[in-house]
Amino acid sequence: MAGKPKLYYFDGRGKMESIRWLLAAAGVEFEEEFLETREQYEKLLQSGDLLFQQVPMVEIDGMKMVQTRAILNYIAAKYNLYGKDLKERALIDMYVGGTEDLMGFILMFPFLSAEDKEKQRAFIVQKATSRYFPVYEKVLKDHGQDFLVGNNFSWADVHLLEAILMVEEKKSDVLSSFPQLQAFKRRISSIPTIKKFLEPASQRKPVPDDKYVETVRKVLRMYYDIKANYPSRDIWHELSQSPVEIQFKKLVFAEDAKDSWQATAAARWSPALSASAHGGDVGRRWCGPEPSPAAQQEKYNLCGKDINETKPDSLEFFEVPFWKPAHSGRNPTDETILMAEVKTSTLSPNFLCYRYFPGIQKLSSMSGKPRLTYVNGRGRMEPVRWLLAAAGVEFEENFVETKEQLEKLIKGGDLLFQQVPMVEIDGMKMVQTRAILCYIAGKYNLYGKDLKERALIDMYVEGITDLMQMVMVFPFSPAEAKAKNLASIEEKATKRYFPVFEKILKQHGQDFLVGNRLSWADVQLLEAILAVEEKVPAVLSGFPQLQAFKTKMSNVPTIKKFLQPGSARKPPPDENYVALVRSIFNLS
Repeated sequence: MAGKPKLYYFDGRGKMESIRWLLAAAGVEFEEEFLETREQYEKLLQSGDLLFQQVPMVEIDGMKMVQTRAILNYIAAKYNLYGKDLKERALIDMYVGGTEDLMGFILMFPFLSAEDKEKQRAFIVQKATSRYFPVYEKVLKDHGQDFLVGNNFSWADVHLLEAILMVEEKKSDVLSSFPQLQAFKRRISSIPTIKKFLEPASQRKPVPDDKYVETVRKVLRMYYDIKANYPSRDIWHELSQSPVEIQFKKLVFAEDAKDSWQATAAARWSPALSASAHGGDVGRRWCGPEPSPAAQQEKYNLCGKDINETKPDSLEFFEVPFWKPAHSGRNPTDETILMAEVKTSTLSPNFLCYRYFPGIQKLSSMSGKPRLTYVNGRGRMEPVRWLLAAAGVEFEENFVETKEQLEKLIKGGDLLFQQVPMVEIDGMKMVQTRAILCYIAGKYNLYGKDLKERALIDMYVEGITDLMQMVMVFPFSPAEAKAKNLASIEEKATKRYFPVFEKILKQHGQDFLVGNRLSWADVQLLEAILAVEEKVPAVLSGFPQLQAFKTKMSNVPTIKKFLQPGSARKPPPDENYVALVRSIFNLS
């Protein structure tokens, strides 16, 4: 779609404000259409433009994008605000996830009663000063750079500044004990595009007032009261994440080094190579100007012919697909790289590195399987288990069974925002479920082949996540609310979510939701279907496309294995699981 991005939302902050901030930070002008009446909203619904019957919506690059996180991901990647590699993106995702949790407490503040507002104000300040701001203060101090990730301005910086200013509206001196954040605020506020956005008469929205609240209630027909500390978020944001390690066994070579990017990508993005101490290039490091592709071939033995002529007998080569990530700034294309597996332990990895890749300074050892830390049950870790299993990745689990175990993890500093799940992977201790899933999907080629496919996957995943959120908190419902909540799950599944995917599969005409290959979206949709069927067995009776999809996905070999008894898949939560979670996390 030509022209400026066009934003559809209310004339106020809400879920659109972070999108305005990110576009403004990227220096992108945009237009807005404000929803002021119920009729406008219903017209959008009837047009079919709102994929899951929700705003915000952004028209950009020929797409009508919904789901806030999907929109933000796309904008960040498109305008180079999403890091330079997969590990930097993982850090950005984790930091954004934490900031998003904090801002979630603020988002519903205008809709609270006067009494609840005072309680929520104190709660927001307490969470900011004890859980979130200390993390960013430490990150900035330890990192020693002007920005949160690498030394480049990113989405994480924009999001954090937005959050700081929002909390300051609740308590003006909230940064008094955080000198690093005070300096960060001054620096980021002085970036020209941000400075412009902070000036009067920009498209930044003011603090929500009674008129805004009235408009939102009228358009969305919100006839209910919002309660402070909305439990469906607070319960499950108490459950967080952990890291993975992979043993050294492979070296990666570019089959054809005509394009210097291909050679660099092969070195940087191989699972065999760990990131450098600061997440920079692990591949080749140039002293002075980068050599020509021809010179690179000669100096670094990156041509397949040369390698095959001189390789030791203990190396065996084979071809595998390789995808250049879209956020690299290059046009993503499908490539083939040549991989070499070490067939004997007598051959030193460092020798191989020196002989065939003199430009690589260091190969770090990465040992073991991904390690998952969580409660022994589904919760926020189950989609992580599903995605690893679909990728054919074995993993280990460390179950949190007592409050003391959780407190030990928090005191040890492993839980970035004092939350699980945590996943230890590739030398990182990752938290924030969405960040973990993004990293796994990107690492194991389950995230589309380009930026637009990734945008679709993000939108579909976020819609499924909304439905799964209802399923996830269901076991914690009071007995008197269970029937009502179950009816709500069925109604939302059959009226809002499943019709969308039924239509997509019919129109797309392929076996999968995006492109014609298995993706994270397929895995998460199958998980959701099975979870809802446990509550409503006949829920797919009116959805023939989804019935066929369920059958096909369930027969993908890695998924079929995960669905077998004895796998790491967790059973439906029972009373013992609920009691355990409540005891560990002090949930009433």
